Amino acid sequence: MIGSPRILQSLIVAAVCSALPVHAQSPEPVAWPQFRGPNGSWTAEGTRSLPIEFGPSKNLAWRTPLSGGHSSPAIWGNRIYLTAADTAAKKLEVIALDRSTGEIAWRQAVPATEFERIHPVGSLATATPAVDGQRVYAYFGSYGLVAYDLNGKVAWAAPMPVLQAPFGSGTSPVVAGELVILNRQEPKEPFLIALDRSTGKTVWKHQYSFPPDCPHHMPVTRRRLSSGSRSSCTALRGSKPSTSRPGRSDGG
Repeated sequence: MIGSPRILQSLIVAAVCSALPVHAQSPEPVAWPQFRGPNGSWTAEGTRSLPIEFGPSKNLAWRTPLSGGHSSPAIWGNRIYLTAADTAAKKLEVIALDRSTGEIAWRQAVPATEFERIHPVGSLATATPAVDGQRVYAYFGSYGLVAYDLNGKVAWAAPMPVLQAPFGSGTSPVVAGELVILNRQEPKEPFLIALDRSTGKTVWKHQYSFPPDCPHHMPVTRRRLSSGSRSSCTALRGSKPSTSRPGRSDGG
């Protein structure tokens, strides 16, 4: 089962995008580099005024139709990155758009041959990409991890077995220093995995034992609790990203 018929999604960007500087106007590029922003904090840096009202006829900068998906946008400089899925065509994609115009800069098909089971209202493209200014890292439960340079050329790929979970995956990768970290919540053998962000080689893999009731949790990074992953909807487990050595565990 690969879910319900494809639902066409549109990426709609309001005046919030025109309120953000592009790389040429600032020494630091605009960056919303992963799901929920920098460090997963849900907080945008800076003091710019952003619109509180927008829609089809108000504060709309552009609108671009895309294949279906539940990915949030990741932003670096003047590019927006998304994952997408055409369920009817059984096609997974990573897409880059120009943030100023909404034009598609590039789109790359991901060579999945099998597809995970998902909820009827779910998507095969739920994970948000991570971007670090050199590469874009995308994850699909039906394929694994793949990295592209900012021009859309494949830098490396780390295929994984199709995720066996009742409602599909929702976790997203994060970049922590020189590592790309992913929480892969298989029902039987869940694990955290860290890959070298330049080569895609596995640096460490840490299996954990308590039951993963929700296969959509992603790692978060903090200065002291450097890598954590919610693992049973009621617990938080921490690991050091350089070694995977277990750290603090709360709840559960």
